[in-house]
Amino acid sequence: MAESATGLTEAQAQARLEAGQENTTNLKPLRTLQQARRESIFTVFNLNMVGLAVILLLLSEWIGAGVTLLLLGFSTTIRNVHESLAAKRLDAVRQAGRTRSTVIRDGRPRAIDSDRIVPGDLIVIYPGDQFQVDGIVTGAGAMLVDTAQVTGQRGWERVQAGDEVLAGSVCLSGRGRYIAQRVGADRLIQAQLSQRTALASRPTPLERLVARILSGLLVVVSVYALILLAKYFRLDVGEPGDAFVDAAPVIFSLLPTGLYLMIVVAYATGTADLARLGAVVHSARSVELLAESTVICFTEVDLLSGTDLRVEPLPPAEPERHDGAADDPDAWPSIAELRRTLGDIALSATERGPLVDLYARSCEGEERAILVQASHLATLGWFAVAFDDPDDPFLYVLAEPTLLGRSGASDEALVLARGPIDTTLVDAHGHPRLPEGLVPLCVIEPRRHLHPDAMGVVRAFQASGVHLKVFARDAPVEVLAALRAAGLSEEDERALLPNGGLSGAELEALPRDQWATAVREYRLFGGLTPAQMGDVVGELRDGGERVTVVGDGLTDLPAMQQAQLSVAPPASAQAALGVADIVLTDSSPGLLLVVLHRGQSIVRGLLDVMKLNLSLVVCTALLIGMVRLFGVGFPYVAGQGSLISILPITVPSLLLPLWARPAPVSSRSYLSILAGFVVPAGVLLSVAAFGVYLALVSRTDDVRVAQFGVTYTLLYAGLTLSVLIQPRLRTALLAISLALLGSLAPVIPLARWQFRLDLLPEPTDYLIVLLAVAAWTVAVHLVRRAVRHSEVA
Repeated sequence: MAESATGLTEAQAQARLEAGQENTTNLKPLRTLQQARRESIFTVFNLNMVGLAVILLLLSEWIGAGVTLLLLGFSTTIRNVHESLAAKRLDAVRQAGRTRSTVIRDGRPRAIDSDRIVPGDLIVIYPGDQFQVDGIVTGAGAMLVDTAQVTGQRGWERVQAGDEVLAGSVCLSGRGRYIAQRVGADRLIQAQLSQRTALASRPTPLERLVARILSGLLVVVSVYALILLAKYFRLDVGEPGDAFVDAAPVIFSLLPTGLYLMIVVAYATGTADLARLGAVVHSARSVELLAESTVICFTEVDLLSGTDLRVEPLPPAEPERHDGAADDPDAWPSIAELRRTLGDIALSATERGPLVDLYARSCEGEERAILVQASHLATLGWFAVAFDDPDDPFLYVLAEPTLLGRSGASDEALVLARGPIDTTLVDAHGHPRLPEGLVPLCVIEPRRHLHPDAMGVVRAFQASGVHLKVFARDAPVEVLAALRAAGLSEEDERALLPNGGLSGAELEALPRDQWATAVREYRLFGGLTPAQMGDVVGELRDGGERVTVVGDGLTDLPAMQQAQLSVAPPASAQAALGVADIVLTDSSPGLLLVVLHRGQSIVRGLLDVMKLNLSLVVCTALLIGMVRLFGVGFPYVAGQGSLISILPITVPSLLLPLWARPAPVSSRSYLSILAGFVVPAGVLLSVAAFGVYLALVSRTDDVRVAQFGVTYTLLYAGLTLSVLIQPRLRTALLAISLALLGSLAPVIPLARWQFRLDLLPEPTDYLIVLLAVAAWTVAVHLVRRAVRHSEVA
């Protein structure tokens, strides 16, 4: 395309847009909302529920079948609503994070939405920018490019004229131009992004665990359904088949079909709650990864620090070098006036950005009418504005120091200068031109500082079981000095930074086989290169840690890419937002701590619900086998099972996730956590309930009374389970209230008929039940304590 050497004309670009050749930078969902709804219907959970409803209908349990179908409809509705809300939330994030690119059209640079790039556009790229389309580098100069996002391999490439660049790569240094070739769905990054989205949409470890449990139960459901259908069509299934049919309503009254529903509800409400707190979570997988974090790495002290402006006035200009009273030393602006001018510029500028927002936050000012504005800070390194105010007859320019002949300032510094308001801002050809004869007024430099409550946040993280690592740009000695100035006491320093800090040079001097020990022992790293930051995170991962990295800039990319979970604070670089799993909308130092605690509470609450459900399932399965082996009836009937399902299981399952306390947990220990509680609790409870059954049968010779006794035993013990899982006053009060409600249920005629339950004939029968529950509680406590002691030993 010949026109690409100087860029397209606006007419050419518009024609290609109308032809549908725009660059769609936001991926379309891999699943449409209709597909998501279909997938939410055909799940293992729903198949279990349908099977259970069929069995209950064949057994003429109309109310039970209706409740089952109601639960099925409720869970499906929740999933669909969650899908819709998640789609809207992600769309809002995409709209808020829309990227802009600088293209050359009609020979002039202009900023456009990256979605409107078309093939043939000449695109200007700067350090920190992400390549939005595939293209060919043109013009003089070279750039250092990180292609890890596209290739999946760490390493940087030096590109120059004629080299291909790919969308998703990041410009680390240098400025250049490239010609767009492949846009939208034709970009090579599309395949990688699709794979990443597919990975994020997979079930979480907790969901997979529940799915395996329900898959096993689905086999049982199918067997029961076949036997019942055979009985329905009057086929002989033998005595074992008859026994199965009799046991079906008992077993299925306690199937943990609500587990999948609880996960769906917990993640739907949890991600919405995290968004309210200030964290946009891309998937439920991110919630679990956050809850599992054992190490959180901050870059540049990140959320523990803030940024303000240092305004350093420059000496007044020599009168003989400039004309007019405007440059008279007596009229030279004070620091307060300089900061007010910066605030006015920031609040009045029509184009916003992280730097403009920082100026607006740090300097007091007011919005003023603009007479002239030239926004070339991102493209040419300078910005000019003049206010429509006769009392302020200046053109103000913010420019990179080198453009105004000043050296020695940092890369982040800018110089505020002023000149006559009638200064020309374009050359003879209409191209932007930095005015001559400007008078520098001050140097403005962003400056980081620690928040006053930084150490409190650090100690809170430590108390939560999470170790912190800090990657600082400065040397460890300088960082330690800043921490001490922020209030780090000697005692805190010994506790939090017992080994001081490790510099990049010291790390590099260590033999490679000693890196694992060093990265585990040190918590403060100063002056690391981006590659070294990535290596430190990799060593932590290889050592079994679950690592979260909070980063906001180009140098943080290797570390963010190596972490299990990456988090980006607000005003992060384009590239950092591109790899982040969680995007924070607020920069307060305690926000990530709040988000971490909420994520841990969600996961631990779900594990608590699984403990409760599975303990009673194990108990029920063993109890039925014991009673059938004994040869006298069944432990309880379906109506009594409904009472056990509602009071000790359903009601606590709704509240336990809300009351769960935050604590770290690993998906690798899910099975051991559940087995360590469920096996002793379920097995011992089945023994206790069987003892009650035998005692009441032998005393009364009435199976019905024995079934009442087992029902009360499982009611009281099931509620006690909640207290064992979450030993808190509110849980104990809930258990007592529900126990009283269940005990008094037979007094109400409708409840007595629905639950097939009556009062025990003798007070001693209640004593037998309470003694069995007390003995079971003590036994569970002793077994669990013995297990903990053996693990410690």
